[in-house]
Amino acid sequence: MATIKLSSKPGVYELPSYSLTGDLLGYLRCGLQYRYTRIGKMPSRAPVQLWFGNFIHGVLDEGFRIYDVERKAGKSSAEALAAIDADVVIETIESRLAAQGLVAWEPWLKTLGYARARVGLGELAEVLFPLIHRSEVRLTGARELKPLPPGTAFREADRYEMVGVIDVVTDIELSKPEVASNPIVKLVEDCLGKVPDHFEVIIDYKGSRRPALPPGKPTPKHPSLWDQYEWQVLTYADLRGRQPDAHPVKAGLLLYVNELLPLASDLEELRKEVAEGKTDIGASEKDIKAWLKVCRDQRKEASAILDAATGRDGAAAMKASLNLLPSPVPWDLRLKRALRIVPVEDPATGKSRIPDALKSFDDVVEWIETCRGREFHSGTIIKAWDRNSADEGTCAACDARTWCPDFSNETKPRLPAVKVAP
Repeated sequence: MATIKLSSKPGVYELPSYSLTGDLLGYLRCGLQYRYTRIGKMPSRAPVQLWFGNFIHGVLDEGFRIYDVERKAGKSSAEALAAIDADVVIETIESRLAAQGLVAWEPWLKTLGYARARVGLGELAEVLFPLIHRSEVRLTGARELKPLPPGTAFREADRYEMVGVIDVVTDIELSKPEVASNPIVKLVEDCLGKVPDHFEVIIDYKGSRRPALPPGKPTPKHPSLWDQYEWQVLTYADLRGRQPDAHPVKAGLLLYVNELLPLASDLEELRKEVAEGKTDIGASEKDIKAWLKVCRDQRKEASAILDAATGRDGAAAMKASLNLLPSPVPWDLRLKRALRIVPVEDPATGKSRIPDALKSFDDVVEWIETCRGREFHSGTIIKAWDRNSADEGTCAACDARTWCPDFSNETKPRLPAVKVAP
C-alpha cells in the first residue's frame, strides 16, 4: 500500500511591531517603567501627561478639520479660521476624551490645557493651518533585527515592523504668495538654506517646553530628549519619503506646545538655561523678569476663579483660562522657541542624517528584545529589564518606584553607622 509523506506545518513567524513613540521613546525613558506600562498595560494612577497630550493633539486636529471643511467649501483662509470656535472645540475634545476614560482631575491642569488650546487655535492656527496638507498620517516600514546575544533568543524573527503617526504633513510650494510669506516657512528656509520649489516638512506636536541643549555627546542608553526627538522626526521623514504620494521631505519640525503659552515656572527655567548657556533661543534677564511678573499676576487671577468654584467645575476652568491670556512674551519669540527644525540633510555637508537615526532606533529594538528574552528565560521582571532613567521627573511620576531597586537605593532611609571601638 502506497504511503504519503506529509510535511509538518511550519511554526508561526511573528514580526515584532514597535511604535516610535510608545515603544522606542518609552523604553529610552525607562526600560522597567516601559515593561509595566506598555507591555504589562499597568494603568497609571495619575495620567496627567496622557490627558494633556491627547487633549492638545485632539484640539489642533479638530481645529484643522473645521478649517479644511471651510476651505473646501470655497471660503478664504481668514474666513475658515474665523469659523473655528475655540469653546466648542474644547468641549468637543473634552467629551471625547472623557468617553475614553481620560479626564483632567486637577482643575489647574484643565485650565492650563484650555488656555494653551486657545493659543493653538488662534495665534498658531493662523500660520500653521494654511500649510497643512494632511494630518494623522500613519507610517509603517520593516527593518532588519540583529541576532540577540546568546541565551536570550525567544522567538524566530529577523525583521521588525516600525510604526508611527505623523501629526501633520505640510505641503510647501514656494510659488504661492501666501506660503512664501509664512513665518514658519521663513524659519525653515533660514535653517536649511537652499530648498526646492516644492517640498514637505513633517510636524510632530510635543506637550512640553523646549528642552535644554544636551550637555555633550549622548551615551547609548541615556540620550537626551533633544537627541531622542531628533531621531524620531528623522525616522518619520524616512518612512514618509517612501510613501508614493510624498514630495521631497526636507525637514522634521518639533512643535513644543507649552512654549506657545509659557508659565512663570517655564520662564524661571528659561532664565536658568540662559544664565548657564543651555538654550539656543533665549532672552534678556530684564525681559524675562518683566514677563515673570505678568505671568504671576495672571496665575493669581485664574487661581482665584478656581478657588471660588465648587468641585471640578469645567465652566470655572474655561473662564479661568481666559485670565492666562494674552501672554506677555512676544509672539515671534514664542514661535521660535516652539519650533525646532531638524534638517534631513546636514546643511554643511549635504549628507543625509537619516541613517544615524535609524541605526539608533535599531539599537533600541535590540535592547528591548534582549530584555524580553532575559525575562522569558529567567521568569523575573526586575532583573531582566534595564532601569535606564536619567530624568528625575520620570521617577517622580512612576507608579513602580516603590519597588524599583534604583529608586529605593537613592531614597531609602539609612541608619547611622556604628563605629567599632579599637
